[in-house]
Amino acid sequence: MRGVGAIALFSACTGGVALPVSAIVVPDGPAADAVPAPALEPGGYRLLITSEVSVGDGPRLDLEPGGAFNGHPYGTLWTCTGTLSPDELVALTNALDRAGVLTRGDHREPCGGGPVFHFEIQATSGAAAGLGNGFRYEDCFDPVPELDDVLALAFARPTALFNAGGCTGCPTETRFDPCYGEAYGISSFCRGGSREDCPPVRAGAIIDCGSESFSCDASLGWVPAATCTVAEARLWRTVDPDGGGGVRLELVLDVDNPGDTTVDLSSMRKFEKFENQDGVEVPLAGCEGHECVGSVTSLSAAPHTHARYELSESDGTDIGPIFSATAVRMYLRARPWDGAPFAPSVDVLLEPGSAP
Repeated sequence: MRGVGAIALFSACTGGVALPVSAIVVPDGPAADAVPAPALEPGGYRLLITSEVSVGDGPRLDLEPGGAFNGHPYGTLWTCTGTLSPDELVALTNALDRAGVLTRGDHREPCGGGPVFHFEIQATSGAAAGLGNGFRYEDCFDPVPELDDVLALAFARPTALFNAGGCTGCPTETRFDPCYGEAYGISSFCRGGSREDCPPVRAGAIIDCGSESFSCDASLGWVPAATCTVAEARLWRTVDPDGGGGVRLELVLDVDNPGDTTVDLSSMRKFEKFENQDGVEVPLAGCEGHECVGSVTSLSAAPHTHARYELSESDGTDIGPIFSATAVRMYLRARPWDGAPFAPSVDVLLEPGSAP
């Protein structure tokens, strides 16, 4: 890529800020080695390396004149900042000169599976001041050793910082999912380029992250936004002639879903717990030597709703302690997450006979 084409690409990679034409002039020529370029001055240029990878997160480096940088290594989008040492700048600058980055054109390969790097460089001082270039490097079956050396030197410091836990800034790249680093039980993650912390003063705050919605809990950090309690519970227990059994649990769930995302209520059964009349935990169903066969109502809570839902769970089971229990109490986690506390228990109504 040469001349005006380089202007458009560099502008796109710098947030749409147009650069002066004089800064992106690249001498014309049929090949990079046909047009020698002046040597770069250590710290006298801006270098931007971005990437496209088919799996994982590709690296990114934005190096300012003087050696200050921000970016991240391969495999993460957490951003780190720092300044290259004089020795690091000299080594990187020499590698850039050996690779002929001021005059190099695109290196394309018909593989489609390897990483693709975009290089943008603008000299700001020294003999090369006013020169700039941008090119695409497809690293597949025919790598360019000189460019690989540049990549190794450029990302050595970000990689070391990441390994030492020093990359904690929010990503600058755009993702389909607006959040990054989100997880239940943590105190902070990124939404776009901003950090979303969960201090006590933000308790109850809702953050929507595309496929999930989070709520700030003063003691637990970010948790699922939806809450769920059992309003009613009824249980039928049947014994089959062959000695097997069956259980059917009918629930009325009170669900408050303040977020933008739908909540799968069919998965709530994995957050249930049952106790018998002695306060001993008992399984609702269990099979020894074979898999229990069961079913559950397919049901979801719509976004921004507070409503009650009827949910049915049925299981074939061996005859276990739930069958001899004279009283059963049910607990359900207050949010659809293993780390959420259990909501207050409810007494399960034990129905006689077979389920309707």
